[in-house]
Amino acid sequence: MSEQHPPPYSQAVGQPGMESKDPAYPPSNPGYPPPAGYQATPPPAGYAQPPPAGYPPQAPAGYPQQAHGGYPQQAPGGYPQPYQQPQTTVVVGQPSTTVTTVVHQVFREFPVQTTCPNCRNNVTTVVRKEPGMFAWLLCLIIAFFGGWMGCCLIPFCIDGCHDCTHTCPVCQYQISHYNRM
Repeated sequence: MSEQHPPPYSQAVGQPGMESKDPAYPPSNPGYPPPAGYQATPPPAGYAQPPPAGYPPQAPAGYPQQAHGGYPQQAPGGYPQPYQQPQTTVVVGQPSTTVTTVVHQVFREFPVQTTCPNCRNNVTTVVRKEPGMFAWLLCLIIAFFGGWMGCCLIPFCIDGCHDCTHTCPVCQYQISHYNRM
């Protein structure tokens, strides 16, 4: 059997100087005028067309315009300008708040100057003292140890053994109550 080789190509594809004679393909060297019978077809929609001769290239939409050749513009002295981000001013409104410090007042056996929560007047409280659990406990302890002949009633006569009730002198509102026990 004899082997048959394909015929040699008459044109080398892709080599310089070897141009296609088909009018549908552009010439391989764009510096020369196109051959006779060549018709240029416009590029499909969506492809960017090169700018006409003598005009600088245009930047695509959404990009800043560059200087010649696509390089950034040069500042005086030959140094490139640093990128400057646009400055924006943000105004933030803050709600105003009033901080009220509450001073914990000690309502014990003496009158206290305070603001009444009921009538909102600045008043000095009226203190009413009455026997409470502490006075009764002391009475029982004294009676247990032999003071049952009237000595057990001494805690009811001493103000230091009584509970205290603080009231407003204007509206008679009970502001606080202090228990000894």
